[in-house]
Amino acid sequence: MKKLNKEQKLIWEHSSLISLPDPPNCDEAWMLIEQRMAISDQETERKISLPTRRLINWRPQVAYAVALTVTAALFTPVAYQYFNTEYITTSAAELDKTVSLPDGSTIRLNAKSELSYTRDFNSDHRMVHLSGEAYFDVQKGFSPFIISTKHAEIKVLGTLFNVRVRQDGLEVGVNRGSVQVTNNDQSIILDEGQMTLMDSDEKSTFSAVPSYTDYPDWLHNKLVCDKMPLANVCGEIERTFNIEIKFSDPALKKITVTGVIDIDTKNLNSVLSTISLLTQRQFKFDGGTCTIL
Repeated sequence: MKKLNKEQKLIWEHSSLISLPDPPNCDEAWMLIEQRMAISDQETERKISLPTRRLINWRPQVAYAVALTVTAALFTPVAYQYFNTEYITTSAAELDKTVSLPDGSTIRLNAKSELSYTRDFNSDHRMVHLSGEAYFDVQKGFSPFIISTKHAEIKVLGTLFNVRVRQDGLEVGVNRGSVQVTNNDQSIILDEGQMTLMDSDEKSTFSAVPSYTDYPDWLHNKLVCDKMPLANVCGEIERTFNIEIKFSDPALKKITVTGVIDIDTKNLNSVLSTISLLTQRQFKFDGGTCTIL
């Protein structure tokens, strides 16, 4: 055996005096790891849950803001006017619809017409808006009864009269009492048995002419034509029967028609035969469309 020298012998003797650490305890190590994992999970949960609580807190504020916006929109002038107005309409072929107003006045609407008035309509405030045609039986009152149309304004106190509003103009006729028709800077007073016509260009001068027997014609199931353009005649037939009438030649629209056409709402062929006789033109049907040849 090889002998140790002095230095090696000294190292050996001192090494026996050094104590080594105890080997690690596996159970304690695993317990420490589990504790740290639990602490980490709690911190993660706190970090995730905080934004969620903030979002929930915002929801009532957002809902309140939306409700406030909607409420404000409902009280704008346009919205208020819409919700504070009564609208009565008739469709094509819907004839003679009667409307009773709060002041006791009655209105009979012709086909494809619209009447509107605000809900504060009363004996002190009597105004209606009309598009189409209507026959008015207005009760007397302290305030005038006013009909507003796209062409003119009609003012009455108590009377029986008819108003026809079309794209091509306005017609007003009086059966009882008197009315005042005003447009821009011109005005006319119509008495019983008088009527007036105004073109859509609104440049024509008002003039009173005698109305015809059984005025207005539509209440007596008639269409009275006095040099009426064929286009206007066909327009009345379209509204009454809910059909479409076309012209094979645009020049046909200017043909004038004079005569009385009996309107049998259950017999369109009879009505078209009368128009054919008055104009010397023929009609051709194709599905729901009628064409003048």
